[in-house]
Amino acid sequence: MFRPKSLNNTQSRIVDVLTSGGLSQREAVFWAAVSAFETGYFTSDLFKLANNCFGMKVPQRRESLRSGEITIGSNVYSSYSSVEDSCRDLLIYLDSMGYPKDFDTLSMQINFMKAKNYFEISAGVYLAGVQACLNKIL
Repeated sequence: MFRPKSLNNTQSRIVDVLTSGGLSQREAVFWAAVSAFETGYFTSDLFKLANNCFGMKVPQRRESLRSGEITIGSNVYSSYSSVEDSCRDLLIYLDSMGYPKDFDTLSMQINFMKAKNYFEISAGVYLAGVQACLNKIL
């Protein structure tokens, strides 16, 4: 079994919600690393003010568990009542976009995410950032 060595409280909550929502343990840990990268290790205004763990913008065509919206810069993001709701909303997003429940490697996940336009920067830069976060967990 894929077991992380060092999860902070927020990452533990993320992994718990995502595994109970059907993702593999490995995949949930990959997403915990994505969240750490997206939020600057849970220090971003988006995370602190909106419980948004994944940089989720307001969706146009899918169900969402957002409790509101927050504008940062020129972008409008989803705001959530809790970290858990942010994670449950990610599960809705993953299902709506046809994501697998497990990837063999982080690189495979990041390439899939890029193909789905999850992030705008280069896949190599994103992978390096998420990998650095994952290395702190494993």
